Amino acid sequence: MTVPSAPRRRHLVLWPLAAALAGVVAGLAVGWLTALAMLQTVDPQATFGDLAAYVVGLLVGVGVAVLVWLVGLARAARRLFAPGRRLGVLAASAGATFLVAVAAGAVASALADTPTPGDVGSLASAVASLAVPLAPVAVFLLWDRRSPGTSEVAPQPEQDRPQP
Repeated sequence: MTVPSAPRRRHLVLWPLAAALAGVVAGLAVGWLTALAMLQTVDPQATFGDLAAYVVGLLVGVGVAVLVWLVGLARAARRLFAPGRRLGVLAASAGATFLVAVAAGAVASALADTPTPGDVGSLASAVASLAVPLAPVAVFLLWDRRSPGTSEVAPQPEQDRPQP
């Protein structure tokens, strides 16, 4: 098991983080635009019209964020891993992120029900907020170490290309 080169390691860290950032930005933008559009069309006399607009905006924003994040991870896997190894790293990244998010939710809910000294609940939420986007980074780094030398996509040499 060899350690990847520094530029490759940097790419293995930055591409999944860029995918997460793109997902958050796209989700916020689309969610807010959806809520604002619904607020413009809702009847002012409606009892829960504004709440419905915010809930729909939240759901649409989360859906778009997850979709953009997965597309970004797929693009990162395509760029960083050879064919045949891309789907595995994508599935492992999504699964690890889901497991970290569920575990963070369980810890936060357990801390909410018990009296804790100070701001332990806030600290747990902050750690979870950092751990969720770092899960795909860890998977990318571990996946790259599984079989060194086969993960980098090598360009095809000129002499192997057929001449027209």
